Amino acid sequence: MGEPTFTIFSDANCPGWAEGFAELLREGSAINVDFADSLDAAIDGESDVLILNLGRRDDEKLSPEQVALLGKRRVIAMAPGVDWLCRQLDDLEVHGGMVSQDLPMVVVDSDLLGEGSPKVPMKPFAQPQERSEDWTPQTPLVYWGTTDIDEFRPSVDYIVATEHYDKCAVVMRHANFVYAGVCAHPREWSVEYRDLMRRVALALSRTPVSDLKPLVVERQIHPPGTVRFDLERSTHHESVNWRMFYFRFDRSTVFTATLEHAGSNAMMLLFSGGKERLHWTRVDTEVGKTLTITANISAASIRAVRHRYWMLNVTNFDSENGASAKLTIRYDTTDSDMSVLPLPGDAGFEHLNRHAQQLLEGARGGDSSACERIARYDSTVEPGRVGMDTAYRVTAREFGFNDWTTIKSHVAWTPVWLPKEGTRGVDISFAQASERYVESFSFEELIEFTGDFNDDVIDSLKEAFAQARARGHRSLVGEHLLLALLTNPISDHVLRSVGCKFDRIPAKIDALLARLPVEPLDGDVQVSRSAWGPVYRANFVNALGRDGTNAGNLLAGVVGEKGDAARLLNECGVYERDLVNYVSHGIASVLASDPHPSASVLAPDLERAAHDAFLSAQSSRHEYLTIEHLLLAMLGSQPVLDTLESFDAGNLGRDLATFIEAGTPVVSAPGDGSEPTRTFNRVMQMALAKARSRERDQANTLDALWALCGERDVPSTDFLTRCGVTRATVAPWLS
Repeated sequence: MGEPTFTIFSDANCPGWAEGFAELLREGSAINVDFADSLDAAIDGESDVLILNLGRRDDEKLSPEQVALLGKRRVIAMAPGVDWLCRQLDDLEVHGGMVSQDLPMVVVDSDLLGEGSPKVPMKPFAQPQERSEDWTPQTPLVYWGTTDIDEFRPSVDYIVATEHYDKCAVVMRHANFVYAGVCAHPREWSVEYRDLMRRVALALSRTPVSDLKPLVVERQIHPPGTVRFDLERSTHHESVNWRMFYFRFDRSTVFTATLEHAGSNAMMLLFSGGKERLHWTRVDTEVGKTLTITANISAASIRAVRHRYWMLNVTNFDSENGASAKLTIRYDTTDSDMSVLPLPGDAGFEHLNRHAQQLLEGARGGDSSACERIARYDSTVEPGRVGMDTAYRVTAREFGFNDWTTIKSHVAWTPVWLPKEGTRGVDISFAQASERYVESFSFEELIEFTGDFNDDVIDSLKEAFAQARARGHRSLVGEHLLLALLTNPISDHVLRSVGCKFDRIPAKIDALLARLPVEPLDGDVQVSRSAWGPVYRANFVNALGRDGTNAGNLLAGVVGEKGDAARLLNECGVYERDLVNYVSHGIASVLASDPHPSASVLAPDLERAAHDAFLSAQSSRHEYLTIEHLLLAMLGSQPVLDTLESFDAGNLGRDLATFIEAGTPVVSAPGDGSEPTRTFNRVMQMALAKARSRERDQANTLDALWALCGERDVPSTDFLTRCGVTRATVAPWLS
C-alpha cells in the first residue's frame, strides 16, 4: 500500500486553513495532498480521506447522490459547519451541541488510535483564550457533543472527551466519519492537538471503509399518565437536576405534556423529535407556574423521526432550590377510521377559523360530507341547526384536540414581551455582568456585554451616561435611560404612536432624578440594576424589521421593568401592550403626525391600514386582529385601490366585511381581546422583507398585499384568489 492521499476543502472564514492542515499532514513524511475548489468537487473526488472545514450553510441541502457518496468516503469534518453536514447524513450519530473557549480535553481509549496516552488533560489551542461573549468567525472555539459518550458504544468510537464533562466528546468517529470539534486555524492548535489530528487522519486512511447504518438504541418508552419525581438544585457536575423522557408514536397523535412543580424558581420543559428536532418547543417559568407543551405529531413527522425517539427534557436551573415535579402526559388520537388532520407548522387562527367556517356552511347547505363530519363527533346536533360552537368543537376534534380552546391556544400568537416574573433573569444576568466587570461596569462594558445595540441606541446611551455625570449621579438608572430616549427619533415616534402625553414627562423625570444623591465622581458612571433591567428585557421584544436592540425595544424594556420610569410612562398613557403592538407588529394606537423618515419601517399608508384594522377589531370587540381586518383596511389605500382596478374585485370589500362580522369571535368585555395573530405578524414581516428586496427601507400597502397573497388556506387568500389577485399578478405593481 502506498502513501495515503488527502483532499482538503475549506470555506469557513479562516484564510489559509487548508494550507495549514496540509502542513500538519506533511510533517515528517511526503504525503499526497490536494485542494478542492468547492464542496461538490471534494465529495466527487477519489482520495483516501476527505478533510472538510465548513462554514455555516444551514439552509443548503446535499443531493441524495452526494449523501450516498459521503456515506462511502472517509471524512474528517471540522466545526463550525460540521453539524450541518452531520444532519445531511441522517444515519450519523455524531454531532455537537455545546460550544466553549479553551476547554481542557482528555484522549480516551479508542478503536481508531488504541489506548489513549498520556491520560493527562491537553489544551486545544497554543495560546490561552480569554473568556469573551463577542465571538467572530475567527474566534478559536471548541464545539462538543452533549450526548453521553457511552450511549452509542461500540458503534461510535470516542477519541477525545472533555475533561470536566467526561461523558461528552470533542472528537468522535462513526463508521468512516470523524467529527472534530476544535474550530481554529491549524497553526493556532496546541502541539498536542496537532499531533492528535495527524494521527487521526493517518489512522483513518488505513481503516477499511464500512457501511453507514442506523444505530438503534433501546430506551424505556414513557406511557401516558402521571409521574412524580424530584430534581436536585443545579450545581456543577454531579447534581441530578434533569430528567429525560422518551416517546414513540405509531399514528397521528396530539401530544400534551403538563408540568406542575414546586420549590424551584427556574424550571424548563423542552420537547423535540429525532435528529432534526422536529416540533422543537421550549417553555420556561419561575415561581411555580404550570408549564404545558402541545404538539400535533403527524404521520409525516413520525416517518421523518424513523428509528429515533421523541424526547421531553425536564430541567431545574435553580442553583439554590431543588424541585418537586408532577408530569402528566396525554395522547389524543382518534380511531383508525377517523384519522387526525395534519396541522401545518405555520397554521394560525385564520387557518382554523376558515376550516370551521367552511364546515358550518357545508352542514347548513346540506353537504353530505360536512354532515357526516359533524355526526362523527356530535351525533346530537341536527345538520340544519349547526352553530358556530359546534363547528369549532368539531374542527378541534378533527385536528386531534379535545376542544376549541386548546387548539386555539396552540396556534395563537404568543406575546413577545418578558413575563412580569422575569426579575430573576434580570438578577442573574446583572450578577454575571457585575462579576465580569468587577472594576467598572460603565458605558464601554455595557456595549461590550450586550453587543447588539443599534447606532442610534448607542448615541442615546452616551447621552444617558453624560446626563448622569452632569447631575453628579454615581449610577445610571432607568430614568436616565428614559430621558435620553426622549430625543431619539425612533423612540420619539414609538411614543407618539402609542399616545404618549409628552408634555408631562421631562418635568416628572427631573423630579425623580432630583431624589438621587449627588456626590463627586472619581471614575465612570456605573450601570445600576434598574438600568440593566430594561436592557435585559429589551432583548425579549422582537422589533419589526430591525436587527439588534433599538430604541423601541428599549422602551418596551423600560415599561416591562416596572420601576419608577415605567410608572411614569404609565401615568403618561404608555402601556406595555401598546408598545409591543407597535414595536413588534406595527400597530399604532395613535397615528403620529410628520414622522421622522427613519423612525418607522412602515410607510404611512401601511401604518394607517394597521391602525385602522386594529381600531375596527377593538370597536367590534373581536378576539383577534386578523389579516382579514388588515386586508379590509388596506382597501382604503389609494395604491391598493389603483392596483385592484385591474381585477374583478368590486365585491371584495363587501365580502370581507360580511365574513369579518359573521366569522370573527368576540370577547365578553370591552378592552379584552384583539390580539394580533401570528399570521398578521408574518404578513408584516414578509411585507418588509419584500420592500427591502426592492431596496426600499419602508414597506407599503402593496408590499403587504403581495405578502397576503402568499398565505395558504386562509379566508383573505380565498377572497383575493377569486378576484384573480395573486403574488404573480401583484408583483408588477411593486416599485
